[in-house]
Amino acid sequence: MPSTQQPELDAVSRAVALLGPEAADRAGDPAASAAGYLDLLDAELASTGAAQDLMTTRFVPAIYERYWRPGLARAVKGITGPGMAEEIRIARLLLGLGTGDLVLDLACGPGNFTREFARTVGDEGLVVGTDVSRTMLDRGVADLQAAGLGNVALVRADATDLPFRDGVFDGVCCFAALHLFADPLAALDQMRRVLAPGGRIALMTSVRRQLTRLGVDPGARELAPLIDAAKQRSRTVVQLAEQVAVRLDATRVVPDEKAAKLRVKMGGGFETALSVAYDTLSPLDGTAWTAEHLLESLKGAAEARGLKLGDALQPIRVVLTGSTVSEPVNELLAVVGRDESLARLKRALAGT
Repeated sequence: MPSTQQPELDAVSRAVALLGPEAADRAGDPAASAAGYLDLLDAELASTGAAQDLMTTRFVPAIYERYWRPGLARAVKGITGPGMAEEIRIARLLLGLGTGDLVLDLACGPGNFTREFARTVGDEGLVVGTDVSRTMLDRGVADLQAAGLGNVALVRADATDLPFRDGVFDGVCCFAALHLFADPLAALDQMRRVLAPGGRIALMTSVRRQLTRLGVDPGARELAPLIDAAKQRSRTVVQLAEQVAVRLDATRVVPDEKAAKLRVKMGGGFETALSVAYDTLSPLDGTAWTAEHLLESLKGAAEARGLKLGDALQPIRVVLTGSTVSEPVNELLAVVGRDESLARLKRALAGT
């Protein structure tokens, strides 16, 4: 009768090779893999709420794959939403998995996605599933042994501080779990860090938690245009959220050092540019508040007043963002919106 233990150890050994130095040292302790998975956490992580607490019980892991996860998905996505098999298919397509790929399945639970990814990448590939719940991973170890898969390693790790080296995975998946992390955007930054050049990340979540953490309520605003505008100048996802928050909430605008120096350098010209901008833009109605029309209007006003275009636009950027760097000012105005842009310009002119 073939043993299932050796393939499991082989997969764990392959996963250890992907770890950073500190985590690899910890993995060298036989106690770290005594439970059949690699435990790289010293203690329990602080709970993020009742939903995560349930994942650490023995009851939910026992029914997770057959009843809990499908039932919860139906409740959230509706009867016409994709079922579990369809979700897995979507994830595989988003990741573009092929034979030999190295895949990270973040918040893997008992490994329902993990095992399917393993079948796709084959024995030459490796799938590493991580979770913080010991009971989920215990169930995952049992299910792996039953499936006879030797290319899966399960690891107990923190999604916001992954133990792996930079750029080691061809694909990273996190379906229906991002909202359970203490800092979802820090987890996204970690996913990007461990992803190899040209790799893919597959996510499914509806959380907008980071803006809430920043004290910003997006309300009914569509976030996609704001994200598109800010992402080119954001190096991390946290920075991206901060830039989106600035465009949503004027109280987030704090002039940086370069913005303050520009104001001093321009002297009275700073207020003159703001006055010209307000007088030019305030007559425009919502239908004319487009990036193209805004640029034409501001160019015409600068020429009429004998202002260099840069001197006319830069004070607007500073007032709207607190920075001397952003997307083009006409696009910035369009994204912030007519009423909010004019309100910020008016307050700046009033000195408030």
